[in-house]
Order: sequence, then C-alpha cells, then structure tokens
Amino acid sequence: MRPTTDLPAHSTPPVALVFIGATAAILLVAFCLRIYNLGTQELWLDETRSWYMTTVMNWIGPQSLGENNTPPLYYLLLRAWSRIAGDSPEALRGPSVLTGTVFVGAAIWVGREIFDAHVGLWTGVLAALSPMQIFYSQEARSYVLLMLLLVVCYGLLFRALKTNAFGWWLAYGIVSVLALHCHYMAVIGLAPNVVMVFAWPTSGISRWLRYGGATLGAAVLLIPWLLASFYFTDHLTGDLGFMKLYWERLPPSMAVLRSFEIFGLGSVTAFQLKQFALLEFPWQLRWLGIGTLLVIGTVAVLPYADSRLGIAFLCRRKAWLVSALLLPLLALWAGSYLIKPLYSVGRYDMVAFPAFLLFMGLGLTKCVRMPRVGVVVGPIIGALLLSVMAAKLMRYYTAGNAHISARAVASWIGTTARSGDVVVVSREFGLPVRYFLTQKGYQCGSGYCRDERGNRFAYRQYPLEMEKYPLGRHLARVRGSRAEVQKDLRQLLEPLARPDGAVWLITRIEAISEDGKWLVPGIENDLGEELVRVGFTGKFINLSPAILKFQRRQQRVPN
Repeated sequence: MRPTTDLPAHSTPPVALVFIGATAAILLVAFCLRIYNLGTQELWLDETRSWYMTTVMNWIGPQSLGENNTPPLYYLLLRAWSRIAGDSPEALRGPSVLTGTVFVGAAIWVGREIFDAHVGLWTGVLAALSPMQIFYSQEARSYVLLMLLLVVCYGLLFRALKTNAFGWWLAYGIVSVLALHCHYMAVIGLAPNVVMVFAWPTSGISRWLRYGGATLGAAVLLIPWLLASFYFTDHLTGDLGFMKLYWERLPPSMAVLRSFEIFGLGSVTAFQLKQFALLEFPWQLRWLGIGTLLVIGTVAVLPYADSRLGIAFLCRRKAWLVSALLLPLLALWAGSYLIKPLYSVGRYDMVAFPAFLLFMGLGLTKCVRMPRVGVVVGPIIGALLLSVMAAKLMRYYTAGNAHISARAVASWIGTTARSGDVVVVSREFGLPVRYFLTQKGYQCGSGYCRDERGNRFAYRQYPLEMEKYPLGRHLARVRGSRAEVQKDLRQLLEPLARPDGAVWLITRIEAISEDGKWLVPGIENDLGEELVRVGFTGKFINLSPAILKFQRRQQRVPN
C-alpha cells in the first residue's frame, strides 16, 4: 500500500549526551589531523594560483577574478581571510582546515538525518580519518568547500522534503547557489538530488514545484557570473593536454574503480596530488584495504540486515545514495570519453566523495547490526579499514616534497641575482617562485622584484602570456616557432641594464645529456639557442631544476 504520510522519524538514537560526546571527540581528532604538519609541504602550483587570485588579481577589469575559469566564492572568502591572517602557507590553508573540520560535523549530521545516529557517527569517523579529506583540508583550494556545500545540500533537501517547509527549501536553494559559485562541477554533484525527490514516498506536486523552484533559482543566480566571466571578460585558453595524459594513464576503463580506491584509501593515482605521488604503499595493505571496501560496499547495497536498522523506506534512501555516488562519476567518464578528457581521479571526481562516505558509513552500520555475528564481525571490519587508512596517513605525514622546491629556487635567486639582471622562469613554475620571493620580502610587480635593500632585478615569465594569464599553460605559440621565440626574447632582454648583466633561465624541468652536451628539452632549449645566436654565452649552474646563466659576448640585438 502506498504510504499517505511523510517518512516517520528514524529509530531511537543513542543517548543524547553519548552522541554529542562522540561527535565532539571525532571533531577534535579531525581538527588535530588537519592542523598537523600544515606548513611542511610547500605551496604547489595550484595553491599559488589561489594566492594570486586573492592577493594580486583585481576585483574587476583586466587581470580580474573573471579571467579565471572557476567561480569566485572561494577566492572571495580567501581574500577576506588573508587580509586578516596574511598569506603565509599556513594562513592560506587555514580556511581549508576549518572547512574540512566542519565537513566532518556536517557528514555526521547528514548521516544521522537521512539514516540514523550510528550511520552518522561511522560516516564522521571515516571523514575524520580519510586521507583524501585531510589532503584537501590542507590545500589552499576550493575542493573541500565544495564537498562541504554538497553534503549540506543533502541534509537540507532531506529536511525540506520531510517538512515541506518554505524555510528549508529556501536554505537548500541558497546553499545550492553557493555550491555553484564555488565550482562548476557542483552541477553534476547536485543533479542526482532529483532522485531523492523522485524516491520520496509522498512527493506530491507541491514538493516537486518547490524543488524545481530552488534548483531553477540557483541556476538563474549563476547567470550573472557566467556573463561577467565568459562574455564580458577575455580568456586566454591554456594548454590542457595534461588532462588527456592523466586520462590515458588511468586507463579510462578503470577510472570509476580508481576513484573508489582513492576515496577510501588515498592511494597513488595518475593525478599528481603532491605527496601522494611519492608514497610507497605496501601492496598487501593496499589489497587489504580494497578488499575491506568491497565487503563494506557489498553489505551496504544488499538488502541483507536492512530491517535491523529500523529505518523506514531504507531502499528508497539507498537508491538516492547510490545515484549520488555513481551518477557524477559516470557523467565525468562519459564526458571524458565522448567529448574532452576531464576525469581526474582524486580531483573533479571528489564531487561524489560525500556520498561515498555516507555509503561506507551505512555499510559499517549494517555490518555491526548483522544477526548473531555482527557484534564481532562489524568491529573487525571497521578496524581493518581504519588501520589501512591510518597506515596511509602515517606515510602521508612523513612524505617528502613531491615537486621541485620553488622555495629553494626563490632563496637561490635572492642571494644570486644582482640589480640589473634578468631572471626568466619558464612555464607555470614562475608563479610558485614569485610567491616565495614575496615571502622573502621582495615586492614583485610590473616585471620587477625589489627587496628592502634596493636590490632590483627583472623577473619575467616565459612564454610571456604567463605574466598576464599565469593560471594556465600557454606553450603552443612558442613551441616550434623561432619567430615567436625571437619576439618574446626581444622583450625579455629590454630590462637588461648592465653590459655585464646576466640572464638567468630557470625551469623546473631537469636537464638531460644528449651527444655529450647538457640541454633542457622543449621551449627552454629554443630560447637558449636564440640567446646564443644574438651574442650570449650560456652555462649550466644547476641541473635539477635546470638553471642556466647567460652573459653577453658582444653587443647585439635580435633581428
């Protein structure tokens, strides 16, 4: 018989004080794990882009937030925060630490709201110890804020459907707007929520209208930003060939399964996620973790022991949860396969991460509630998974720096470059080096860096598009075109103020030996050859990263 009333309240939760105490303990552990070693890893490229967006770029006009290809919410919040806390690595990552901790609390609330208190607490434990959640809580990027907004949307939509009260529908619409203004991938994270409305036992026309109004309103409120960013602001498209490379390395047939693995274990992937790229995780632990995830997932999806949870219409709730987990991943997979590679394991697929945690929390709760054996088997399964996650975290915290140190290069420049020299940093490496120069007291802008002692040298990025649009990769113009290389070289040499001044060419690429000679492959080699052609001699100062020093043999200028 079709129910005629809303879903009844779920089963009696644990004693209120016990639940509150457990939640507080989980949040304390979560905060400590996210604040620990916060500044050990230096800011990597994407994080220095956040710094650039919040401290250098204008609000409107040229070099404004509108030039970026992501919405502005996170950068506006980080800009306000940095005015108070500064722009040190720890300060820039501070909002992510707080947001990641709040995410754990929100996951507990949503798990309790949609299922029961036990599911909420298991979900909170997994969120608190998740290597990937901790990773994003220690990164100055928008992804952890996006995850928070998506999981809050889950809870608000459930409340709105349960009460059909205007206030809850309004709250859902507002948080949906914020999610869309945080990252465009929020679209595929929010889309499966329609399944929750469809699966609701007493949806009715009123609930559909209010859901449609909240969703449409959120979409309409994104339009002004889309117009400002893509219609009224010029964008220079960067080279996104690296996305295709990551897609091919997965391989594509394994993309969704690799997402599940990284959600649960934070394993090494084709996408270079800082120290995760360096972790050597024993294969025994890896397969133990994968096997445990498989057992928990199977228990969660099967109807076995569902009745022991005492949750009304559990099958419908599970149908929504499975759709919230799978549909975003399948959408990314299909788009990458049919249109353009965008599936980055451990990056854009994180829109499905909140649903994964809830799914695992449900599975662990069912393991504990299994007839006769659950009281023994459930804790064992939970302990196995948490042990593997803890082992990964130990390696995560002790891993070295996964990238060429921009901080070390900035220190070297500060002690080596003299007034009148020209420092040329190639590709996207120029932005991290520039950031660490500012951390050492240099004022960098308009193509120069100056310290408080008056030392002033030209600081240029190559290709020159990197100076105006440092948020992308712009290699196509100069790759294989000597005329374009010469065009850039003329501008690069303009600030060379002294006859004996040096041109320092720096790249994060390692030098290679070819026919008994050291060279830097790619666009840097072309630039070096042009410098030699116009009267400079060059020598390697360092091989990894490659640093070359060029000085004039005689006075010539490019033709």
